[in-house]
Amino acid sequence: MSHVLVTGAASGMGAATARLLAAGGHRVVGIDVDADGLGRLAADGSLVEALVVDLADPAAITAAVGGREVDALVNVAGLGPDAQNARLIWSVNLLAPLRVAAAVSVRAGGSIVNVASITGELAVARHADLLEDPLREGFLDEVVAVAGEPAEAYTHSKWGLLCETERMAVRLAPQVRVNAVSPGVVETPMGERSMQFDWTRKAADRIPAGRLGRADEVARAVRFLISPDASYVVGSRLVVDGGYVARQRTRTPSAPISGAVEVG
Repeated sequence: MSHVLVTGAASGMGAATARLLAAGGHRVVGIDVDADGLGRLAADGSLVEALVVDLADPAAITAAVGGREVDALVNVAGLGPDAQNARLIWSVNLLAPLRVAAAVSVRAGGSIVNVASITGELAVARHADLLEDPLREGFLDEVVAVAGEPAEAYTHSKWGLLCETERMAVRLAPQVRVNAVSPGVVETPMGERSMQFDWTRKAADRIPAGRLGRADEVARAVRFLISPDASYVVGSRLVVDGGYVARQRTRTPSAPISGAVEVG
């Protein structure tokens, strides 16, 4: 029975991932700042341990999980542009996954999955030099100075996470496999808030699959990547978006749909 650490486990895709993995026999430890959400998961048996942690606080991460041994780490926690705080978005979306991965000890043969976004997949590569070493001293001040608008911080923090996933995959192989999942337009609580943005509403109308994604569909992609079935999958990006990225790259028309969404 493997031990899996899931960040952002209190709601949305993180909660769906925790429930799915627990139902499959994994012992799941959930991390989130939302104590009530974690409590609900613990109450239904999805978590063997709930850790209330502010993932924007490096010291809190180290105190909570420093040196902990796990078989898999799934970094789901993230903030959307509705957070309206670029520094916090960069901290949670990019730095927190890297800090958690650095703090824990993933056993040989284990796996790390970082949940990014199709916005990162479609981002125009900017600030590449700045994103070479996000954990260096002064990074947040530098990046907020050039990408301090929330929507830009969201998009480029997710792009940065995809880049870091590939670097981690090369560095940790063959002992630990590292991959990313890039969700598209998904029905989650955070998704409802994202409908205030025109680009999110337009994305919802351009999905070739003809519907929004579900949190459990993203969770199943994560389950695959941490399983033995993905034993030769290293440094990959699994896009779970109903074909939206393909449509954007090919500009093929598709039937409109509508609804509350979360892009990644």
